[in-house]
Amino acid sequence: NISSLIDRMKALERVRDKLSSTNTMAAFDAPMVLLTIFVLLFISPTLAAVALTYCVVVLLLARAVAKHQLKSSASIAKLNEAKNQLNTDMALHAGTIRMIAGNHGFFSRYRDITTELAQKQFDQGQFMGVVQSFAQILGNGLGLFTLVFGIELVLTKTITSGELIAAMLLIWRITGPLQSVFT
Repeated sequence: NISSLIDRMKALERVRDKLSSTNTMAAFDAPMVLLTIFVLLFISPTLAAVALTYCVVVLLLARAVAKHQLKSSASIAKLNEAKNQLNTDMALHAGTIRMIAGNHGFFSRYRDITTELAQKQFDQGQFMGVVQSFAQILGNGLGLFTLVFGIELVLTKTITSGELIAAMLLIWRITGPLQSVFT
C-alpha cells in the first residue's frame, strides 16, 4: 500500500533528523558548559556571572522558539499529510480523476494545499534564519562583554591578562553548544 510506504518513509526521516540533529551534539556538550562556568568561577566570578546570564537568556529564547516551532511544525505536518493523501489518491485513481469532466475541485484543492504548504515552509525557514542570526549576535555579544569586563578586571588588577585569555577561551567553549540549540 502506497500510504503505508509513505508513512514508513516519514517515520524513518524523523529518526534520521533526530540522530543527525545538532541538538543531539548539544546534549553531549551541556555538561561541559556547566563545567566551564564552574571553572570560570575560579578565574573571575564576574565573568562567570556574564556567562551564566548568557546561558539563561539563550535557554529562555530557545524555549520561546521551540513553542513557535512546535505550532508551525504541527501545521506543516497537517498540510503534508493532506498533500500526501491527495498524491495517493492521484496515484491510485489517476484515470478516474482525468475522466471526470470538470474535476477542477481536486486540482484546485491540490494547488491550494501545496501553495499553503510552500508558504508555511518558507516562513518557517525565514523565522529560523532570523533566530540563528540573533543567536550568533548573542554569542558574539557574550565574547565582547567578557572582553570588556575582563579588560576592566585586568586594569584594576583583579585578574591577570593570562586569566583573561583563559576566560575568553572558556567563553567560546560555552557559545558554540548554546548556539546550536536553535538549529
